[in-house]
Amino acid sequence: MNKCWRQPGALFTVVLPLIALAVIGCNVVLPAHPHSLAIEGEEVQIKMLNVDGMEPYKEDFKAAFGNYPKEVYNSQVEIGCNSGDRAIALLAPLALAAVNAAIGWVTNSLAAESDRYVAQFGYAAALDQFWEKPSCGTNDFWVPHYYGLEMNRLVDPCRTNAFHLVCGICPSHDGTMFQIKPLIYRSPRSKAKVLSDNGWTNWMLWKWFWSPTHEVKTVVAVEIDSAWVNASRQYQTATIAAFPLDLGSYNINSNTDISLSERNVQTSGWFPGIPRSSVYDVHDAKLKYSGTFTLKLIVTQTDPSNAKKLVKQASELVTSKRTEIIAIVTNGMSSANSN
Repeated sequence: MNKCWRQPGALFTVVLPLIALAVIGCNVVLPAHPHSLAIEGEEVQIKMLNVDGMEPYKEDFKAAFGNYPKEVYNSQVEIGCNSGDRAIALLAPLALAAVNAAIGWVTNSLAAESDRYVAQFGYAAALDQFWEKPSCGTNDFWVPHYYGLEMNRLVDPCRTNAFHLVCGICPSHDGTMFQIKPLIYRSPRSKAKVLSDNGWTNWMLWKWFWSPTHEVKTVVAVEIDSAWVNASRQYQTATIAAFPLDLGSYNINSNTDISLSERNVQTSGWFPGIPRSSVYDVHDAKLKYSGTFTLKLIVTQTDPSNAKKLVKQASELVTSKRTEIIAIVTNGMSSANSN
């Protein structure tokens, strides 16, 4: 028998990486939950919601912000009509610096977690009419036009709604800052692979080893870019917000909306009012809306089981032991041939 097989730890050195190799091989055939890997025919949509559009979600909005969307809108109009002008100033350099710092923090945080990502989807929508002018006068006074947003991901077959998210948007008391909170969340079809333990897989050892959960974790990265023309007729752009919204886990055996306020999910983010272009007549009665921006939502879905982590560990183990494995196996084969 080759001496290398008698060395302390030699058997462990070979067997463990070979087990790791087997694990990596099994990763290809580990059963996926039938409601995961929903990719075919993917179409992602983003829609901004005004007061009327938020009507189906008004109770969740009130639970999150303390008032119904219509009440918030009416209070904003009343403030302006009674007090006169209230123009939102363009972003100051100091504010932009703070936003850029926040963007860097979000980017670094996401990069640090990148090895945990399983699947992503997203959409960037170029939008208009962030502000609207009330009919109470011709002053340079504007109120928010949107009080929510909706995101959907459709897949085949039958254009199934695989992902549904509704967020509320509520202005601060002075109307200069806005808070986004997720209200409703549903993800009955995951784009990420989620391990299954149904049917014939129940007896397998890896059901315990991989810890399948039937759940998918979801984080939404929000980015808002504004565009406007300043008083010198120069085109300006700025990223005014970037933050993550952690929606938690969703059981993909289900197909019901989750009220995040009932779950006491506290994730949210702030952004300043969209800058308005300066080159227009503020007394122009025909001008009803203002404020152009791009809204980007990137959704990351992750299987919370330990499968991905263990596969990565197995791969790293095999890589680190490659030289030893080759040497031991080669020596063993040479010894066998000599006999």
